[in-house]
Amino acid sequence: MNFTDAEDAALSYNAPVPNYARIDFDKKVFRLKRRQERDDE
Repeated sequence: MNFTDAEDAALSYNAPVPNYARIDFDKKVFRLKRRQERDDE
């Protein structure tokens, strides 16, 4: 991924971070939610 791709992705996501960083964060949040659901059962 080159710098312009990261900039375009950040703009399209409406966030000041590269899109791949945001996706990684979303995965971590998703895993936390799944873990909490399993604990509730």
